[in-house]
Amino acid sequence: MKISVLVLHGPNLAVKARDEINPALQEKADELEITLTFVQKNGEEGLLDALHAHADEVDAVLVNLGVLAPRAEALAEGLTLLGLPTIEIGTRQSSLTNVEKADDFVKGLERLATLVPAGSAKGTRKQSAVPSSAPVPRGKTIGRKVHAPESAPEAPSRGKTIGRARPEEKIDSPPASGSLTRAMVRERIQQRLQQKESAEALAHWARESWTSLQRGAPSEPGAKDVIENVLLTLMAGAKVSDAILVAQMAKLDS
Repeated sequence: MKISVLVLHGPNLAVKARDEINPALQEKADELEITLTFVQKNGEEGLLDALHAHADEVDAVLVNLGVLAPRAEALAEGLTLLGLPTIEIGTRQSSLTNVEKADDFVKGLERLATLVPAGSAKGTRKQSAVPSSAPVPRGKTIGRKVHAPESAPEAPSRGKTIGRARPEEKIDSPPASGSLTRAMVRERIQQRLQQKESAEALAHWARESWTSLQRGAPSEPGAKDVIENVLLTLMAGAKVSDAILVAQMAKLDS
């Protein structure tokens, strides 16, 4: 069984990850027949975007937040919603309270290999998501350095309509002008509850809207925090049940 693991490195770890951590991890991954995708970002937003972008193509997550560890509440929520087996590297106080800890990357990877349920691995079905031709830096010949793709995962086929965007259904982008309001988010959730919109379409809209807010797009005065938190929940797509959707509407009304 070949599994796929997303490795998330936090701020200021680019050089250490490239020269030390990733080559050692890849060597162990080759031994364990694990496919790795490496991502390093200097902010929580980038790490969260990478998590959602790769969620459908990986089986587990290995994360080292560095200095972000005590205040990465959004990433902690994202990991909880996606439900992927996760191990955090590091001993400092962390906001990732519901994940297993390890003090060594290689040991963490070995542990993840035991946490993925038999028969559920995606690694053998997602080979195209992980390049294998990039050379390991500093002249090493064992293992490969894998560059994380920057684009979002491939859209699902349209053969079925349950849980998927219908061919005639338009996936809207956030408003080009004007403020994003609680009423607008509530309306999108209502459309999903009434089966007028697919889970993927709502998740796409939520991700685009959240990203726009991070880039300075306007929102309803005094409501930005609650809108952002609800959008983060909606990004999980089909994993968000109707009960959770109703709870998010109540949050918007509070």
